[in-house]
Amino acid sequence: MLGVFKGGTLSEADSHFGAGKATPSVERVFDRIADLVMSVFDADIAAIDIQQDDGELLVIAVSAGETPEGDAVTDPVRSLDLGYASQARVPVRLDDGAAGELIVMCRGERSFTSRDLDLLRRFALLASESWALYYAPPADG
Repeated sequence: MLGVFKGGTLSEADSHFGAGKATPSVERVFDRIADLVMSVFDADIAAIDIQQDDGELLVIAVSAGETPEGDAVTDPVRSLDLGYASQARVPVRLDDGAAGELIVMCRGERSFTSRDLDLLRRFALLASESWALYYAPPADG
């Protein structure tokens, strides 16, 4: 399992999103989600990436049986060039100016059914809700 924050430090991520909470907890949640996706789909790599509006990669959590090369996770064409024959990507919807993807990649050929994609969307919803818990503005009252 590899959890990597890019595009700044954890405190910079907190400042950007106004969190002020323990960011490593959301990293652990993302790592666990990626681990589950990798296991459920018997994949070579599962990842969650979150990018700012300007496209800068803010956070990425990767679960891999192998170390992905360079931008294999974030660039679908590059991942095909590196031998990941099958991949599915679903959006992680965020309301704070960031956008994300939940990605599953396999070296072998595999088709993803509508049921598979529905399950991936549910995992993406879990990632979205986890992000919101850490980066939502504090509730009044």
